[in-house]
Amino acid sequence: MTNWSPREMEIDFSFLPEGNFTLQAYQDGLNADRMGSDYRMTKTQVNRGTKLKISLAPGGGWAGRITQ
Repeated sequence: MTNWSPREMEIDFSFLPEGNFTLQAYQDGLNADRMGSDYRMTKTQVNRGTKLKISLAPGGGWAGRITQ
């Protein structure tokens, strides 16, 4: 999802309809810049007002799945 430059991003969930949703995300772990298999899975509640800040490691990525 990113090149070899680390970066910070903010995801705006305003595209969601009204209601509460569960976000299951896979994101870079602390050593992801040295070990590609270092990741962590998180679950959190989101809604259309949520803004989530994520950090991408060099060569890293982020993926999420939203369910109701």
